[in-house]
Amino acid sequence: MQKAGLTPQQFSLLVLLGASRDEGVNIGAAAEELHIAHNSVVGLSQRAEQAGLLTRVSAGGRRQGTTLHLTELGARRLDEVTRTLITELAGDRLLLVETLSRWNTVLAARGLAPGGAARGGDARYGVRRALAPDKPLVWHLLQLYLHELSPLLNAVPDERGQYGYPAFDAYWGGEGHIPYLFHAEERPAGFALVRRRADKPGPWHVLEEFCVLRPYQGQGLGAALIGEVLRRHPGRWSVASLQRNPFTHHFWEYVLPRHAAAPPVSEPDETRPEVTHFTFEVSIPAARA
Repeated sequence: MQKAGLTPQQFSLLVLLGASRDEGVNIGAAAEELHIAHNSVVGLSQRAEQAGLLTRVSAGGRRQGTTLHLTELGARRLDEVTRTLITELAGDRLLLVETLSRWNTVLAARGLAPGGAARGGDARYGVRRALAPDKPLVWHLLQLYLHELSPLLNAVPDERGQYGYPAFDAYWGGEGHIPYLFHAEERPAGFALVRRRADKPGPWHVLEEFCVLRPYQGQGLGAALIGEVLRRHPGRWSVASLQRNPFTHHFWEYVLPRHAAAPPVSEPDETRPEVTHFTFEVSIPAARA
């Protein structure tokens, strides 16, 4: 938080003002909400006013009092600091989830995980290539995925209540298109759509779509599943990421270097500046001695 130029108390004050921007907050209520002394709020508000982040308005009349109001500059600063904080927390969350997931796997193998002993030979998750009979299921999962992304893509369903995806049929018989299904505990958990690039030399794959359903998010499953998909196709890869989706963007920044032979290169899309492309290479695993 210090890197963003605000102390935790100053940030808390801006959050409080942002939540009640129209009516403002009086100093007494702010002190109670922030659990700090009245004089401390006065000092914080004076410094924030000098920085142009808030204004102090005297109530006047018989009931003397001062209300605090967020300025436009304060609102922009609050948005900037919040985005920075979310990005930092997303990275911490990924690391924590992955660590907990590894420990859960170890405990399950020893029969110590909640719910009883692990079932010998059963995988907690799995990846398989989707076949023709799986097409309706993958289409349904794709609809759930597109609906979740619709606010970021400005997408609306058609007259049938479905989101269009013109390239979908190519994954069922089209050359160079590979659909994958994910499962967890014998239930569908998501999918991936992989396309080979014929216009590039050597093996070059594009991860067109990657989805882990919401009930299975936050368990380290996504990092494990994408690793399995990438390892099946050694060579060059390209992954696109929407910058407006900070958690997913940070997910790729965190996960891809673990599977790439060298640090991935990120570049903005020439026609869509809101999209970043990660390019990298996946090596053929070395044979065990």
